[in-house]
Amino acid sequence: MSNPFEDFQPDFCTSSTFMRLPSKSEHTKLAILGMPFDTAASYRVGARFGPQSIRQMSMTLSSYHALLDVSPFEDTNAIDIGDLPVVTQNIH
Repeated sequence: MSNPFEDFQPDFCTSSTFMRLPSKSEHTKLAILGMPFDTAASYRVGARFGPQSIRQMSMTLSSYHALLDVSPFEDTNAIDIGDLPVVTQNIH
């Protein structure tokens, strides 16, 4: 007999993607991409941590809107493809 909790992981243990979206899917219409870049900032750096922070905070959000009865990420087969590889110290 199989264990029903064998494949269970709490939301806080999953990979860090926006709203727990998959990183791959067939027929994707929407892809979320982060850009961790703050090289051009002269006074307050730290924007490079923005995509990671947004993904962490979105873990508590639900992709289903009960009042409107819609799941936009499901309808678009949305995925989170991670962060854009940037070259630090090169704003071009």
